[in-house]
Amino acid sequence: MTGVQRVLEAGLLISGALAIFIFLSLVSFNPADPSWSQTGYEGSIHNAGGAVGAWVADVLLFAFGFVAYLIPFSFVGVGYLLFRKTYQLLEMDYLAVSLRMIGAMLALIGASALSSINFDDIYYFSAGGVIGDVIAASLLPYLNFVGTTLLLLTFFFTGVTLVTGISWLQV
Repeated sequence: MTGVQRVLEAGLLISGALAIFIFLSLVSFNPADPSWSQTGYEGSIHNAGGAVGAWVADVLLFAFGFVAYLIPFSFVGVGYLLFRKTYQLLEMDYLAVSLRMIGAMLALIGASALSSINFDDIYYFSAGGVIGDVIAASLLPYLNFVGTTLLLLTFFFTGVTLVTGISWLQV
């Protein structure tokens, strides 16, 4: 293996381990664990990731709501794509990378805001997290429910298209 391939394989392993840690932390989240939004705690930590896992899960659920459960899968996907396309890394298309990053943000914003207006809250967090709540609250007064949902679906599917390259006309 070349040096670049070794670094990319190490990146794949690190992103996989990080994804597993975040996923286990989210799945074993307990609102009573000491974390960013919990103070005055006495007792044992129930989170599989320990104190760090409790903080990570709390911050992700606070910020993104249900969409936080997709973040570990994105870590695995990014690690795999980087490892699989080693030969293309040296001749990187910065426009494509930029469009994928913009697409990921659009999909994240769309999914969070859609979760915020369509699903019940989890624990004491909003279903869409703070990000989804702010976006939905900003759009609802001007577009009402149907217009906001249509715009957010457009954000989400545009983001998915930019990230994956899927053409919805050929599906």
